[in-house]
Amino acid sequence: MTLRFPRERHDMVQAARARQQTPDFHEVYQARCGVEGTFTQTTRNTGMCRARSVGQRKTPLQHLFTALATNILCLVCWLEGAPLARTRTSRFAALAA
Repeated sequence: MTLRFPRERHDMVQAARARQQTPDFHEVYQARCGVEGTFTQTTRNTGMCRARSVGQRKTPLQHLFTALATNILCLVCWLEGAPLARTRTSRFAALAA
């Protein structure tokens, strides 16, 4: 079999894939999943990926208000007992249902 990349790179990728299967990796990755979900929720709710204004004075203010809006939304959802987001159903699970 011909490899596109050097053997060292292939070995590095295989080692990374093996490390991803360890319990330690899963424990650390759970925290990252929570942060990624918060980033996604904030981006979807505010519709912003970039700052609206240019300059170092207004940008931190926008970050502050965006975080405040996200926290208020989380609080309201928690008080109402509503989930923050609907869990996605895979196509295979939808076929089985």
